[in-house]
Amino acid sequence: MKSTKKALPYITSLILILSLIFSSCGSPDVTVKTKVSVLSTVSGDYTDNGFHVINKDNMIFVTQSGLIELYYDKTTGAVAVKETSEGKFWYSMPLASADESESRAYVLSAVLSKDGKKYILNSQDNSVAFSSFEFKPVSNGLQVTYNMAPDKDSAVNGPQGDTPYASVTVNYTLSDGVMDVKVNCGDIKVSDGYALEKINLLSYFGAEKDFSDGDFILLPDGSGSLMMSGSKSEYPEKSFKVYGSDPAVKDTAADESKINASALLGFFGMKQQNSAFVALITKGDTIASVDSVQKSGGDKYDRAGTSFTITDVSYIGAGSKMTKYVGTPYSGEINVCYRFLTNKNASYSGMAIACREQLIRNSVLSTRTVTSSAHLPFALTILGTAQKSGGRYVSLTTFDQAYDLLNMLKAKSVNNISVRYCGVLDGANNQELLSGASAIKKLGSKKSFETLKQYVATQKFDMYGDVSTVIFSTGANSDKSARDMSGKKLTVETPDKFSALSKKNTTESYALALSKIEKNITDYVNNTNDYVFDGYCVNDAGRLLYSDFSLVGQNRDTAVQTVSKGIEKLSNGHDLMICGGNFYLLKNADFVSGLSYDTAYPQSDSYSSVPFVEMILHGISDYTMTSVNLADDSETAFLKSLEYGAIPSYEWYCSKTGKSELDEKYNYENQLNSAAEKYQTADSVLGNLRNARMTAHYKVQDGVYCTEYNNSIIIYFNYNDTAVTVNSLTVEPKSVMRVN
Repeated sequence: MKSTKKALPYITSLILILSLIFSSCGSPDVTVKTKVSVLSTVSGDYTDNGFHVINKDNMIFVTQSGLIELYYDKTTGAVAVKETSEGKFWYSMPLASADESESRAYVLSAVLSKDGKKYILNSQDNSVAFSSFEFKPVSNGLQVTYNMAPDKDSAVNGPQGDTPYASVTVNYTLSDGVMDVKVNCGDIKVSDGYALEKINLLSYFGAEKDFSDGDFILLPDGSGSLMMSGSKSEYPEKSFKVYGSDPAVKDTAADESKINASALLGFFGMKQQNSAFVALITKGDTIASVDSVQKSGGDKYDRAGTSFTITDVSYIGAGSKMTKYVGTPYSGEINVCYRFLTNKNASYSGMAIACREQLIRNSVLSTRTVTSSAHLPFALTILGTAQKSGGRYVSLTTFDQAYDLLNMLKAKSVNNISVRYCGVLDGANNQELLSGASAIKKLGSKKSFETLKQYVATQKFDMYGDVSTVIFSTGANSDKSARDMSGKKLTVETPDKFSALSKKNTTESYALALSKIEKNITDYVNNTNDYVFDGYCVNDAGRLLYSDFSLVGQNRDTAVQTVSKGIEKLSNGHDLMICGGNFYLLKNADFVSGLSYDTAYPQSDSYSSVPFVEMILHGISDYTMTSVNLADDSETAFLKSLEYGAIPSYEWYCSKTGKSELDEKYNYENQLNSAAEKYQTADSVLGNLRNARMTAHYKVQDGVYCTEYNNSIIIYFNYNDTAVTVNSLTVEPKSVMRVN
């Protein structure tokens, strides 16, 4: 087998070390602390092109399951999947051709660091080129081990001296027509003294440079987005951190020009002509990112894949005062599940259906369906109290006022209401520690609360008390906070919607130590006898996931288990609403609040939002999107909610504050009639579809979209200023039409 020894075949980021200090940093998880100033250089040559492409003549058949077959390229250590009904091959690296002279593709890459230097090794230049990879058949598949180093001696025989080295084994197995790609991170071998920061896995799977009209890459931006193949973008490289970034791992040296985008679920997909695949990260999701690259960004291909942060590294400070912290490596398993689709299923609708099935199979989502009702709920967030400057409370909606407001809505034929009551507990919009929080007296007596609660029960409405489960206001109980990598108390900032009252743009809260979360929730549930709601709305954990460096092993993977266990106690005997929608928390959710049709990256003709998450959730749980009264364009926001199968929502208070910027948005008086009218429209369109499955969504023409449900219901949405004709039907401007 051909092997070519080149000069340094990896990219090196050189950091000039001014002093080296070993410290425990006040946390058992932190192992290294180094003061540095940054000076980056890049160098490196690459091996022959033949190592970076797949040659059909070198592929051998491995196994088959359902309509897919697995193949292995014995010269490059790459794999391919054949979908037999269409004869379509999906390659883990581009297929060799006459003009592939500059391919730099690889199966995986690894980023290592030591003493201020970073090393990027990849499977092709640092393993395959040195014949230091190993193939082994396994049940229903194969595994390939890539021993990667900058020179052949180290790659074949293990690290020689102080050489960067990483050995990673990738397992490919087929079952039930699905390909699972797995890495057991506990088995990864790295040179002594080196930290394995990240691995990139199958970044070139399905990579394509020649496109057909309608081809796209599906990305987890907002509720889901389509990046049309072959298009140009202001951001040709896009990255999405699953469940958001970790606030405990700060990096002041990060590129601030990059968008900090998050994903509610680790998924992506690709459509090429009549074939498609969708990938779902089923293990290792807490350390995962979904990354995409467009051809216009200097790369030869449109592509998407996954990367995983194996070891947390945090750079805090600047210049000569920059400090580097290194955490404990992740030792769990990574699993990316690929499902393959053809013909009419080769669409983002088909991808959503496939993901839904997989999530239910993996017990991430429940098998239950939403209980059918005669009317669609009116989703109403009631703002109870807020904090003014100086920490004083201002009453916005008392229990008596809430009772009157619900009566007014009922009088306007709003016959089903789901209430989220915010600002009830001590701290209001910056709640104190849940375990000791009680109802704010300004809202009224227990008798008033019970009257409100009884009315809600009599009318068969739902009411959720808003609670913070993992964050609490700074001040008292600060000893219960989690710690970031530097050993400091972990704080989280959120925008303050009441800044006109508080004179602050943000509120600062502590993140609760992971070891105390379950008790925090349990104590609240067990000790709260007064002002007990029938349901609870978790306002924080559905959009915030963090590590805790106060104890060894308290990482985001631990956090998922800890938070989920605590929230399960909150849901026992109570309805549960989750704000934000991070999927690890949705199994027991009856209601998901605040999904978004916006995207982190700017939308254009070639990059647009789609209701991918909503297609997964519809029928399993109710959900809302942006509150109609808070949107810049309320008419569009209302239509978008219906298009995405969401319950239109409003966020109100009753008492005026005297601050026009608040009262115009949040006071109900001037909005009540319009909201009631919109509700009647929503009820007529979606009222009997709450437990139906959304089976298709697509663009009909400019400004016109269609959503289909599994009971043969078709709904058209016209966002244009003029009427349009669709299938001989006239859809009025800025309106919706349901076809039974």
